[in-house]
Amino acid sequence: MWIIKILLALFISVFIWSIIQGNIFSIIGSLVFSIITLLILIGLNNRQKALEIEQWECPDCGHIVKQGDKFCPHCGVEFKE
Repeated sequence: MWIIKILLALFISVFIWSIIQGNIFSIIGSLVFSIITLLILIGLNNRQKALEIEQWECPDCGHIVKQGDKFCPHCGVEFKE
């Protein structure tokens, strides 16, 4: 989450500097930069959510268990569906 704050601060500072300079190309460039960054962050967030669905922690030992496992590979506890 901290990287989003850093990128947002960077975008705001570049955008304000572009407005101060009055350069339309800088303004457009900062907007394009922000859109590309936003799309990348959305993609990373969606990938993280997909990974969270495919695996979880064993309720007995806390070991990572993959989707579809019927037993914990670490402690052997059986999962009920």
